Amino acid sequence: MTQSTLSSQCAFDEDYYWDFVTFSVEDLLFRVPKYRIMSDSETFAREHGLDQDNASEQEYSSDDPLLNAIKLDASVVDFRAFLKALYPKFVQGEVSLSTDEWLSVLKLSSKWFFNGFRKMAIEKLAPLAGMDPMEKVRLGKEYSVEAWLLSGYRELVERDAVISVEDARKVGLENAIELFGVREEWRANKAITLETRLKSAFFSHFETITAAQPSYMTAEDKEEEAKMKERAEKEAKAAKELKEKEAKDAAGREEREAREAAERQEREARAAAEREAKSRRLEEISKEVVELSTELKVDHAVTLAIGAAAKPSVQKAVVPPVLLSTASPVPEAPARPLAAPAFGFGAAAQPSTSSANAGSLSSTSMATTNTAAPTHSGTGFSFGKANATTPSAFSKGSFSFK
Repeated sequence: MTQSTLSSQCAFDEDYYWDFVTFSVEDLLFRVPKYRIMSDSETFAREHGLDQDNASEQEYSSDDPLLNAIKLDASVVDFRAFLKALYPKFVQGEVSLSTDEWLSVLKLSSKWFFNGFRKMAIEKLAPLAGMDPMEKVRLGKEYSVEAWLLSGYRELVERDAVISVEDARKVGLENAIELFGVREEWRANKAITLETRLKSAFFSHFETITAAQPSYMTAEDKEEEAKMKERAEKEAKAAKELKEKEAKDAAGREEREAREAAERQEREARAAAEREAKSRRLEEISKEVVELSTELKVDHAVTLAIGAAAKPSVQKAVVPPVLLSTASPVPEAPARPLAAPAFGFGAAAQPSTSSANAGSLSSTSMATTNTAAPTHSGTGFSFGKANATTPSAFSKGSFSFK
């Protein structure tokens, strides 16, 4: 029954009706499901036309076995080892291959960009520490494995044996000379790490490997890279926002500080003006006090001089003791003001005395009183010395005695 007959009567299951593809390697045919190749290497599928949406290939007759077979540039040994990893016979458990078979997987997966299987092969071959350093250098350069290349160079520098002619032939004369120089420099001065020296001496080798790594990224690597890129973008955005916020805060802080400084200067200016006004007022008050003090001193001196000049001599009346008990106060004589110019005097005060030779005295006798009582007021001074009949008074600007 042909496919055309089946297609007119049946439908194809989307998951379990597999397309097959036939490969020709050294004239040996391999027919395998297409799905694994399509999912593991878009590059290989695109280069060999497997990405086209075609129906399952026609069944081949034994008369035309090479019909539509895709010819591959590989050895049968390498391709068979590669298919063992790609289509394992046992689903459970890890793929078990020999070292040579894993090297074949590494070779073809690197060539055809089956990056998942390339990564698997490198991990399987990594524990092989007993590999010859020259082989590590060769495989590291050929398959762009930086760890192997660096490890091989390191072992050649650290080992006691010198680099032989055979070693130089394997790694190349120029590389051998470079390794010899690194070895001598590192043994003389170990301040710089050997890894740093090697990467500097063989910069072009490591740079080539670094440039090739994006092509060997697996789907998981790409997903992780996308996450890291997204995370980096978020961090950059957050850093930018933080920087903008800090700049805004700094601007606000500067503006606030400038405003506070202006207000502080204004307060200081007002305080200085107030202090200046108070100082001027104090100077004025001090000047007034000095003037008043000078005036008071002059007035006091004048008053003292006037008081000394106007002091009258008063005779005390002699009263017999027998009359003192019956003596009564003599009424004051009416005041007789003496007009005088400023700081002048009137007629001298005349004391009133009783005659000592009088034959008889009235029941009322005059008692003599001598008084000297200066007084001072805010406007001047007044003082006097008088008996009962000669009171005195003084006022600023004019003097009068009674």
